[in-house]
Amino acid sequence: MRPTPHAPHETPEVEERAPASVSGPPADDRLPPLLTGSRRTTLLRLLGTGAAQAALAVQTVLVVPMVLDAPTTLVRVLGVLALVAGAAVLGLVRARERVLAERLGQDYVQEIRTGLVASALTGSGPSLGVTVARTTNDLTSVRTWVALGVAPLAVAGPVVLGVLTALVVVHPLLGLAVAVPLVGFALSVVVVAPRVLARASELRRHRGVLAAHVADTVAAAPGIVAAGGTTRELRHVERRGARVRRD
Repeated sequence: MRPTPHAPHETPEVEERAPASVSGPPADDRLPPLLTGSRRTTLLRLLGTGAAQAALAVQTVLVVPMVLDAPTTLVRVLGVLALVAGAAVLGLVRARERVLAERLGQDYVQEIRTGLVASALTGSGPSLGVTVARTTNDLTSVRTWVALGVAPLAVAGPVVLGVLTALVVVHPLLGLAVAVPLVGFALSVVVVAPRVLARASELRRHRGVLAAHVADTVAAAPGIVAAGGTTRELRHVERRGARVRRD
């Protein structure tokens, strides 16, 4: 049975759904903002874990002298129990910190991944090789940066302040001895961070170029082999791979 043709003035009705609004890397290839939407709540929870760790550190600083100089056995036993309970709570808090840090990283890379795929589907994104490289290796690096870099730094703020406060209470010179190296470390990070960011961006660009070239070479492999260009293409891959290795 032959299908009935549509009349000249009729067009078949096709149900279309509006594409979901997705966000991702903007046109200038910068990463999207990190602290937006639900990630703000996750960061606040991470700060909460840092405050809890700071409180536990203060508790330890105050309880240990009490245990060492306890006037009675009962006071010493209570102090030891407080230290044991604090250690158990600290373990739970650290475990929660790891979960929240991983959630923050995964949520961030999911937004970038969705944006890259959306750009590829609309034809406004980079080449196939660059897209594949960014959705695999590059996003793994971004997740590591968020989960093992940004999140621990956010937690370290309350922890450092709490520990310094406790040390100043015990003895001001102790707090000063710890504060001076921390300030020096912070200043060194401010100086070194821009250079590291520039090198990381350059490395990402070279990796994208290499991935794009490999993808194009594999797709055109039959023609390259037929034209005798195998050695030439291998030299191109080696040259681009050397740039990635140097960076």
